[in-house]
Amino acid sequence: MNGSKKSYLYKLSSKILFIFLIINISFFAVKIKEIKLELIELYFKKEYKYFCCYSGIMKKENLYAREFVQYYHELGVDQFFIGDNNDIGSEKLIDVLNDYVDKGIVQITNLMGKPKYRNFHRDFIKYSYKRHKSECNWFIIDDIDEFLAFTDKNMTIKTYLTNQVFDKCDVIKINWLIYSDNELINYDRRTMVERFTKPDYSNVHNIFIKSIVRGDILEPLWVLNANAHGLIDIKGYAIL
Repeated sequence: MNGSKKSYLYKLSSKILFIFLIINISFFAVKIKEIKLELIELYFKKEYKYFCCYSGIMKKENLYAREFVQYYHELGVDQFFIGDNNDIGSEKLIDVLNDYVDKGIVQITNLMGKPKYRNFHRDFIKYSYKRHKSECNWFIIDDIDEFLAFTDKNMTIKTYLTNQVFDKCDVIKINWLIYSDNELINYDRRTMVERFTKPDYSNVHNIFIKSIVRGDILEPLWVLNANAHGLIDIKGYAIL
């Protein structure tokens, strides 16, 4: 075989090998993409112990704590992780939530007597989230005077959060809507939802928000370093 034929065969075999490598690289690239999509799908289809949980701190709020838990439990919240930050020797959350604790619906963390500081509430949420993020599909993060309400009275939190529009969202931001005092001066035994019925649409504080956060997200930026009342630069959030 002369040199020209050898050179031709060498070039031909090199081209065939190159094409073969390209085909294999393309094949593996497709497979890697399929595996990645499967992992993402599994991530969003993960089975959790609870569908929706609540996390927050309560202090000197025994008068309303039971109403708050009952309201959200009827809305569809499965589990509550609450920090009791009452003063030592004063009221205790267990006194008004003991039956919910006995049923396993409420878990109380003893923070009694702990001095409050600037990020106290956020640090408890971060602690609670890290501890329970693999158990809960979603976390509601708000205060005892904040009641999530739907225009459809038959709507549940599960029906709402399983809406397809939230499939790729890790954080849902919900605007405040401040209500007036209804010109009430004295306490009465009606619930807060029954007593305070007049929205104050012009209130400047309506710009603030609270959040519903997906459990076990890969980068829980909101929980780790965000202001609870404002937006942050994070991929995958919805504003409602």
